[in-house]
Amino acid sequence: LRVRTGYVYSVSSGFDWDRTRAAYLISYGADPATAEAARTLALRELKDMQTVPVSDAELLRAKVQILRRLALGRSSVGSIAGQYLRQVSLGLPLEPLPIASKRYLEITAADIQAAFAQWLRPDSLTMVTQGPPAP
Repeated sequence: LRVRTGYVYSVSSGFDWDRTRAAYLISYGADPATAEAARTLALRELKDMQTVPVSDAELLRAKVQILRRLALGRSSVGSIAGQYLRQVSLGLPLEPLPIASKRYLEITAADIQAAFAQWLRPDSLTMVTQGPPAP
């Protein structure tokens, strides 16, 4: 959205989940004239994630980013406690960093593709727009 097309100034995405529901969020800043094109491309990318495995380079970059967050997320007693509370609230085991890291490293492109295919419904996403309308 940003690098290849220049449709947006910034873009991010992420998951948030609890025991009963989950949300996938794509957030971007765009000029009103390119906002709809950015939305269309973002939806196409999500659909591609369901049908085409991510490249080895993309998968490696994502794994490195997650492993970095794991380590930095344990930089204070408060953040460690917060992570443990979240794991308990989700009914997940309290895994030490080496075990969690190993699990992330074992994820394959096929695993990512299968998860997107099973859990995301790109045609059912809600769009919230803030700012002036397109010209």
